[in-house]
Amino acid sequence: MGDLTESNSSGSTKLIGATVDGTETDYVAVGTKVDGVTKALHVIGEVDSKTLLDSSLRILQEFGLNNTLSNSSYETIYDSNGPEIISGFALIFNHRKVIVRLQIDGETIFEINCEELKDQLNWNNGPLPRTYVSWDDGSDSFYFYPANAIRGLVDVVISARSTPGQKKKIESYIIQVG
Repeated sequence: MGDLTESNSSGSTKLIGATVDGTETDYVAVGTKVDGVTKALHVIGEVDSKTLLDSSLRILQEFGLNNTLSNSSYETIYDSNGPEIISGFALIFNHRKVIVRLQIDGETIFEINCEELKDQLNWNNGPLPRTYVSWDDGSDSFYFYPANAIRGLVDVVISARSTPGQKKKIESYIIQVG
């Protein structure tokens, strides 16, 4: 990444602007100060309210995977290996006893146990509150659709594993990146 400039402060979390390769970005990131250096955790939007998506948008789709997930380590489903924008994804499993993790620029954004999510945000239990994540128990599907696309400056990694004692499978996915 490049230099970071604090634009607003609240405790140790800061809204910051970034300079990448000597060019100032239009993005606002959430960061924290570590040993006197402000480090970005993840980008949350653009300053000028421009869309983060453009003609580089790709919808990645894979069906018939049938990959068994370990219950001790995460299997990578998607890894950008470079700057990437993610605007959402759906993962379809053969059962809800799985944990889904999203990491952006080395930071864990979420690590969600889908069996527990089923009891909180299940499409089959009526109207859902406005959240970025949800579960459809009828199709064993996990959904992540944030209100705004998120830019990873280094990488975006989506991974999953079975809950302890289980051996479940990922069957398919749809990922929106650009």
